[in-house]
Amino acid sequence: MMAALVQSNPRTGDLGGNMEFLVAAVQRAAAADAELCLAPEMALCGPNAGDILLRTGFVEECREVLNAAALRLAEGRNPPLLLGAPVSNPVPTGKSLQSGAVLLHEGRVRVLGRKILLPSGGIHDEAGYFEPGVACGVLSLKGWRFCVTLGEDAWNEESAHIGRRLFSRDPVADFFSAGGADCLINLCARPYEQGRVAPHEQLLARLAERYRIPVLAVNMVGGNDSLVYYGGSLALDNLGRYNGRAEFFAEDLLLADLSGKRPATRLDPATGEAAPCPEEPERLRPEEELWRAVVLGLGDFVRKCGFGRALLGLSGGADSALVAALAAEALGPENVAALLMPASGFGEEGMEDALALARNLGVSSHVLPVSPLLDAFERLFGQNFAGGLSGFPGKNTLARIRGALLMAYANCFDAMLLATVDKSEAAVGRATLYGDLCGGIAPIGDLYKDQVRALCRHYNRKHPGAIPEAILRKTPSTEGALGRGDGDPLSSAVLDPLLRDILEGRENLQGLVRRGHDPAAARQAEILVRKSEFKRRQSPPALHLTARGFGGGMRIPVASV
Repeated sequence: MMAALVQSNPRTGDLGGNMEFLVAAVQRAAAADAELCLAPEMALCGPNAGDILLRTGFVEECREVLNAAALRLAEGRNPPLLLGAPVSNPVPTGKSLQSGAVLLHEGRVRVLGRKILLPSGGIHDEAGYFEPGVACGVLSLKGWRFCVTLGEDAWNEESAHIGRRLFSRDPVADFFSAGGADCLINLCARPYEQGRVAPHEQLLARLAERYRIPVLAVNMVGGNDSLVYYGGSLALDNLGRYNGRAEFFAEDLLLADLSGKRPATRLDPATGEAAPCPEEPERLRPEEELWRAVVLGLGDFVRKCGFGRALLGLSGGADSALVAALAAEALGPENVAALLMPASGFGEEGMEDALALARNLGVSSHVLPVSPLLDAFERLFGQNFAGGLSGFPGKNTLARIRGALLMAYANCFDAMLLATVDKSEAAVGRATLYGDLCGGIAPIGDLYKDQVRALCRHYNRKHPGAIPEAILRKTPSTEGALGRGDGDPLSSAVLDPLLRDILEGRENLQGLVRRGHDPAAARQAEILVRKSEFKRRQSPPALHLTARGFGGGMRIPVASV
């Protein structure tokens, strides 16, 4: 049995366009003798469709597109296509929709399975839209019996969890206790999170080894809102050994022979050009994996929102330098513009470095001195209110002047504005509402300051000297946000681990002190993280890259102690 894993990058809500890609991929797979094609969970309508699912007539639109595609595929010698799509709940109680595994074969559409384990809240809220299914699906084809699962239905194996499991049921164990199968299929839409790719593959390998069957896991790829789907669709043999993997962070088509007689190959979805899979599984270095995730998420967000160009404010710091480099790679340097907005005493010292960076990246740059605008604000304010805009109010006004200029440029030249705030700054409130928080998306909003610098170094290893060394040596503004009891600022080397323990580790003040953090700094950081939530609620979405990202459903009450 030759199976084709179609790793697609759907646009949410674009039923016709998404299906067109799948049909073309099936036709290419047919030319390569594939006997079964698999596409990801929710491949028809795109992941995290939210209230689009509740639109009047939406499920009927899905059914019409599926029926039309089934008839098209029946016209030639095309293999069956198994894909994820929203389907109607046949039971008159509960929610009207279910997440289904749908088979297009011989001109007909059949629902083979309905997702059982539905996550709620966080980055996915499937339980809010779908009614859970009852059991794994079954596909019988050419003498093979397949166990068909969707997403989490195959990820709740007991040995994969230490401590509390998210769901009490294990649908795969239930399936095999009642009967057997020759292969396990998992249609999934698994988003990228740092450090979670290899453990997930190990979980799938344990399933193959435990039940002595091959496993085919086809994953979605691409950016959809704040989530980045990493692909890496996988074929394992009946001992859990690697039998082929699709590309990470790119559309791909993987051909895997379940009998193991032929080596796995990849087909370019656009050209059909074939290439053998590496004999050993590809392993990306952490920095390269993270780089590709952000480039894919940023580029897809901008394009899927209908923009061809992006804009950012270039300050001469590492954050804006990294966003500029990411945008240049994601969209092409000719589609990226940078505004440099110096003011007397604020931001003048980094202008030469920022201009050098723009030249190195090939992005267009424009210098807009903003001192006259700030002077006008100060005069107007001082004429009407005692005290004027000196000190902190003046700094905030300057940030908002810059934000207004960036938004004006974005409006005039039809570009998406990129916010350059990082996770460390967002955590402690070192960003200004309606100022540097302006933008359509925050590409590095889930990266700590030390990760920003690490990715800058990573980029410079591939493009020596592109980001000037002076930018990387510059003291981050976040370091002024926190101080020990004696008032000395904390370096990023101290601050970032403290924030990690608060956000990822969920430590309270006592826990932070037990872990060796300075008590005064820990207390101040813990307060600032809570008190800055009101800013984060009004910030652009940040690409979700960690298990506890501000863009992934993390919520703190605004009015709290």
